[in-house]
Amino acid sequence: MAFKIWDKKWIIKTAAFNFIYICLFGIQPACNQEVLEATPASELKRLRDDLLSHYDKIQRPVKDLKKETRVLVYFDARRLVELDEKSQTLTINGQLMMKWTDEHLQWDPASYSGISVVRLKPKRHLDSRHSFYL
Repeated sequence: MAFKIWDKKWIIKTAAFNFIYICLFGIQPACNQEVLEATPASELKRLRDDLLSHYDKIQRPVKDLKKETRVLVYFDARRLVELDEKSQTLTINGQLMMKWTDEHLQWDPASYSGISVVRLKPKRHLDSRHSFYL
């Protein structure tokens, strides 16, 4: 049985799959974009500038140095690159995500148009000497 590229059932299945994919994965970015557009870019810039103007990248993210720093670590494995049974090594590609609360990066949301969460680029608030690769 030969595969027909213009087979009616194949076209309908492909169209249905694409529609469902767009509905499931296309809606979330649109919702996030709506939130970002509701806040003026100048307010976000002012908040970032105020937060990082006297920020010390090397200092621990707590005001009381006796206090522990809790770090949530996530690893999202994306692809198996190589599995070598002889040397018993596994190579995978993935994304390492870390999340913590920095007590030095606090602000009053009322002073910044109600902004309660801000994302910062790692280069701006992390010291590269403390970066690592797995």
